[in-house]
Amino acid sequence: MKTFWRLLGFLRPYRGGVAVSFVLAAAAMGAGVLIPLLVGRTVDEIRQGGVDLWPLAIAVAAAGLLRLAFSVSRRLVAGKVSLGVEYDLRNRMYEHLHSLELGFFDSQQTGQLMSRATVDLQSVRFFLGYGLIFILQSAITIVIASGVMIWVDPLLAAVSLAPMPFVIWVAFRYGRRNRPASQEVQQRIAELTAEAEENIGGVRVVKAFAQEER
Repeated sequence: MKTFWRLLGFLRPYRGGVAVSFVLAAAAMGAGVLIPLLVGRTVDEIRQGGVDLWPLAIAVAAAGLLRLAFSVSRRLVAGKVSLGVEYDLRNRMYEHLHSLELGFFDSQQTGQLMSRATVDLQSVRFFLGYGLIFILQSAITIVIASGVMIWVDPLLAAVSLAPMPFVIWVAFRYGRRNRPASQEVQQRIAELTAEAEENIGGVRVVKAFAQEER
């Protein structure tokens, strides 16, 4: 949790963009929840013999367009925030590496350092810029959709929400198993980077030796 709160601290300079992103996400969520309600109202009108369905059809199309507009705007704002966070993290890491003793680099794999500077920072960027907002948006969507379903038909809502604990459990299990695999992949990438660097260094030595022979 300490790491999580520390990562949230990097969003402080961009709290305005984060707030706008949350507002746009909430608006997109509201438009998304409105669509099935309008479709249900349309079905009820058809069952009752209604023939003037154009207002409802236009309302469904408008809700869909609003959802699309809000979603695209949210992604643009979130992308700007995530790039800003990544820029700050890279600068801080660059400054930190410059402050270290040379002996530190002798004891570390170059591939590991490169992996930290690329893969890890990119993961943090996507989490703070997209993942965090997506998680909160999904949670709010589930809560609102559940409330609407319970209000419309409690029995049907209970049947629809019954698999939810199982889905959460599967996601939790997947996360726990995926973490070691991701770390292993990162280690392999680092090793392949360290070997490639050694091979390139060897080629340079051979070329230098050949030039001296000439």
